Amino acid sequence: MRSHASWRTVILAGVALLVATACGGGEESPAGGEGRPALRIAYITPNPIGQNQFLTLGQQGIDRAKSQFGAETRTVESTNPTEREENVRAMARDGWDIVVVLSFDFVDIITQAADEFPNTKFVIVDACVEKPNVFCGTFREHEAAFLIGAVAGSLTQSNVVGTVAAMDTPFIRRWPEGFAQGARYARPGVDIKTLFVGSFTDPAKAKELALTMSAERADQIFAAAAAGNPGVFEAAKERDFSAYGVDINECPKDPQHITENLIKRVDVAVFETVSAAVNSSQQRQFAYGLKENGVGLTVLTLPNPEQSQCGIRQHPEVIERVKGIRQQILDGRITVKDPLTS
Repeated sequence: MRSHASWRTVILAGVALLVATACGGGEESPAGGEGRPALRIAYITPNPIGQNQFLTLGQQGIDRAKSQFGAETRTVESTNPTEREENVRAMARDGWDIVVVLSFDFVDIITQAADEFPNTKFVIVDACVEKPNVFCGTFREHEAAFLIGAVAGSLTQSNVVGTVAAMDTPFIRRWPEGFAQGARYARPGVDIKTLFVGSFTDPAKAKELALTMSAERADQIFAAAAAGNPGVFEAAKERDFSAYGVDINECPKDPQHITENLIKRVDVAVFETVSAAVNSSQQRQFAYGLKENGVGLTVLTLPNPEQSQCGIRQHPEVIERVKGIRQQILDGRITVKDPLTS
């Protein structure tokens, strides 16, 4: 028979075990909640991802962060300004550790949310907000657009080139104005045309504008209309002109008509900026241009230009010329004006 003291010890031990079990055991849950990963990252888009390669690249950066950090991730697609704001606040209120957004559409939203949710880390790529809990990744797109323009200026037979761009804003003008600078550098006196779709998601209107531009003798057309770009590529195939893509390598879709692309490493910028947030880096602003290999041309990012399937492969002399122009930009011998600051 056990003593009274012994039974008391057993009872106290059982109570302690029940308490420990109710509180989740002797080990703390990863993020303070039962079954919750140590890191939760929410990715909020300004528009549905759909055919928008810019947003798709952002998702790739998030997927890489998920793998690298063992994080739980969630993608929330917005369709209008009200939803963008609601989605940001919802994710912050729900305790997501890092809220990632893409584009300048979120600048005002993040500016307010960063103050309201000081314990949430925000990552904004393609724009910047100066707050202690905000990490930014931006690009110098105009530098690579200059190279695209130099290719177009070198190849035009009609002496007419142009850009079908999304919106007429100082930021979006980095694409057509950078293109125009490069085209004029390669071929002084070239006729340059610029038309704006007025939307990021209208391939039908983008195609219409590209056909209009082609009818005005443009034989090199830069597609900078976001999800509208497929319309430009359709027009290129119908009217047999040279087109140029953005963000990713579009050439395999139509090697005969897509000559080159302005590569924009959104996936890299998202991953590296999220990494800075995860590690609470003192550096909160990151810029990606030609120097950082954050932007460039397809053939300049591959060891063998043949891998690109781009039309520029048929013009090795133009590839060599654009390599030299790139180096002159890096050396400071060519200055590319930025519509955002000039």
